[in-house]
Amino acid sequence: MAEQEFQKDIGQQNFIAHLVLHEFEALLFSNPEAFGEWFDVVEVNEIKSIRSDCVTPEEINDGRETAPSKRLLKICKNYDKALHGSQIAQKIGLDHIRSECPHFNTWLCRIEALGAGNRP
Repeated sequence: MAEQEFQKDIGQQNFIAHLVLHEFEALLFSNPEAFGEWFDVVEVNEIKSIRSDCVTPEEINDGRETAPSKRLLKICKNYDKALHGSQIAQKIGLDHIRSECPHFNTWLCRIEALGAGNRP
């Protein structure tokens, strides 16, 4: 895995390699209902449909034009990462995002282990 190779190459205990599988918006697909406060039912249903096609939100991406942010922009014309992204993520909550996104959760667990005095 690339992360392990980066970790080995850097060789520092305080470096914890993490490569986001795609992009921040993938995490938002962990709960399509959270878009409902800002977007209409048709848009939310399209987001649900995309989410249901993948095992985890982290896998939503088939190429440059199907990246999660591109999909959201196509469905939700007024989607703004800075405005909506953080608010939607907050509405979803970190616990839910972690439960739906195992790669992201593993990285956070490694960081949390540092606080417990464990090595990454």
